[in-house]
Amino acid sequence: MKNEKHIPESAPSPNAEALAPIDSTEARLAKLQGQRSKALAKIREIQGRNLSLQQKAEARKRFLVGEAILNDAAKSPETRALFMRLLESTLRRNKDRALFGLPMLDEGNTTNPSITVPN
Repeated sequence: MKNEKHIPESAPSPNAEALAPIDSTEARLAKLQGQRSKALAKIREIQGRNLSLQQKAEARKRFLVGEAILNDAAKSPETRALFMRLLESTLRRNKDRALFGLPMLDEGNTTNPSITVPN
């Protein structure tokens, strides 16, 4: 019994020392996964904001183009005639056609004829 070493109860077991690197690695992994989740959420937030800004810019462009055409059509009979022919050939919903005083289409007439614009 002289060769036996007495291990105090407070000393870590050999298994605890072997598991310490694993616990440390798991903690780092959990921390990184949390950071990754936060980063992905931030990316989605920024992408959503960017998409919203793009959609607003596109809507603004459409509004400005429409405003310019309507203003010119109010002053120029040629522009008005061209504009009305364009609307006549492209608008398929009766609700939309009513906005411009165009004749209503039959329920089955939803084809979009080609637009012919004189030179």
